[in-house]
Amino acid sequence: MLSENIRKWQERVIEESRRKAVEEVLQEGKQKGLEEGRQKGLEEGRQKGLEEGRQKGLEEGRQKGLEEGKALLLRKQLEKRFGPLPDWAEARLEQVASDELERWAIRLLDAVRLEDVFS
Repeated sequence: MLSENIRKWQERVIEESRRKAVEEVLQEGKQKGLEEGRQKGLEEGRQKGLEEGRQKGLEEGRQKGLEEGKALLLRKQLEKRFGPLPDWAEARLEQVASDELERWAIRLLDAVRLEDVFS
């Protein structure tokens, strides 16, 4: 009877040890999986952010280039029609918004004086 109780106790101890070992392995696996998932998610997020930033930068660059091109074209047309531009006209061209540039370009077609374009 004593030997049977000792054997059962040993089996319970062994079973408990196995259960704890399995739980530890599962917990370690879970932690490792979470960390790997977190790292992968961060990397994917960085890549997506970089790509979105690149696209936004390209679009902003295109827009800025287009606006600068409009201003340069208008400046050349004004110089061709009215000669060298006075400082005040140069300053207005440097600070103008895109929609205003388009209005000035239309006014240039009918302008008699440089001031008519900017009025």
